[in-house]
Formats: sequence, structure tokens, C-alpha cells
Amino acid sequence: MAKSQDERPGAGGACAYVIYYGWLTDDAQGEPNAVARAIAAAGTPLLIAHLRTAAPAGHRNLSPQVLALMRAAGVQVFGYVATAYGRADARVVADDVAKNLDAGLDGILFDEADSLVLPVKLAYYRRLGETVRSRDKSVILNTGVSRCGEHIMQIADRLMVEHEWRALHSDSPWARTYPPERFMGVSSNEERAMGYRVDKARAIADARLAWEAGVGWHTATTRYAEFPMWFDDYVRAGKTEADTMYSAAPPARESRDC
Repeated sequence: MAKSQDERPGAGGACAYVIYYGWLTDDAQGEPNAVARAIAAAGTPLLIAHLRTAAPAGHRNLSPQVLALMRAAGVQVFGYVATAYGRADARVVADDVAKNLDAGLDGILFDEADSLVLPVKLAYYRRLGETVRSRDKSVILNTGVSRCGEHIMQIADRLMVEHEWRALHSDSPWARTYPPERFMGVSSNEERAMGYRVDKARAIADARLAWEAGVGWHTATTRYAEFPMWFDDYVRAGKTEADTMYSAAPPARESRDC
């Protein structure tokens, strides 16, 4: 497995991160906008974003200036690449990977990843993982579901199950044998996936529940193209929660603050 400085769990493997699929720079000049500056100031160690803005604008979203801002704040940046559950042309996906890594990103989030409950697509994802790891970068696979095959951990430095983090260990019992920092969850209002409205209070509560459930990375938002005004409060409260959870019985393995 590729190892890099972005593997920085907080107390007991508990850490917040950011998913933001909106604009980080408002035009082709590439200067960070207010959202980019707010994300950098939030103090989380990982951001997942699109390399370029959507058409018709299509300008570079993760510009050199945005990346420099994130680097200065200690934020590692992962680029979004969709795989259509293993149906996307592997050559096109590999080309997207190369564009992201050539731009200076730290790793790739492969979205719409097959859960590999059956290993039919294992070779497909293994090849994609190798294209990232051959450049000493890291891989996140987002299946969006809690029932996954353990084969997936051969490829993913981190497995994201998106909104189904509560059921990860019951639907994939093998996950109990891995440290929490290998897993990522999300609480958001996208497609009403949580069954309740995610606001600041719910975001903070969900972070604690995720960490107690052995999912070490948690993020919360309203929508993926929005950066909620309460995110700083969520991060601060999360750090306090993590410290409280693990202060009485510190984990045996070494961990570092987010």
C-alpha cells in the first residue's frame, strides 16, 4: 500500500475531511476564491475536488494557486475520477488519472467504484490502482455501499462507503480487522440519503457515531457543491469529541492530530 503524509488520523483514527465539487477559483486566472480560502482555513488534512470546472466554463479548478494555498495549509488534494462501476473505458479513466496527477495532486478518488463483492472487476480496478500507485500517490475507492468484498482493500488505501457508514461493519464483517483510518464516511443532504436533514448539530453527532463505529474519516455537508457555513464549528467540535473519546484509553497504535 502506498503511504503518504495524508494518512494522518486524529485521536484514535478519527479525522474530518472535505468533499467540495463546486468552484475553487472563479475564472481561468486561477486565483483561489472565498470558498477555497475557507477550506484551507478549516484545518482538515484532505480535500476531494474536481480538477476542472464543468462545461461550459471548463477552466482549471485546482489551479497552481489553489494547490499552493492547500499545501501551505497542510491539505492534501485528491482528484475526482468516475468509473461507472467498472464500465468506463479504462483508457479514458487512466488518461483522467494522468491529467490529475500531472497537475500535482496527491491522489485519486475513484467514484462509482464496483463494490467487488464478486471479483469480476478486480483486474480493472487493480490496473487503475497501479496507475496511481506507480507514481507514489494514494487511492480512495468510493463504492457508496456498505457491503463490499475484502478484495477491495488490495487496491484502496481508503475505502469510502459514503452515506452507508453505519452499516459497514455489519455488512462487511471483515472490515473489523482493519484500522479505522482505512474507511471514510459522509453525512450529507444529497438525494436525502441519510433519511434526515444534516445540519450542524447532526453533523457533529454523526462524526462521533462514525468514529465510534470504526470509520475513521468523516465529512459532513449540505450538498457536495456547497461549503456549509457551520463547517468550522463541525471541525472544532469533532476534534473535541475525538479527544474526549480516546483520552481515557489512548489507542495502542501511534496516531497524529488532524
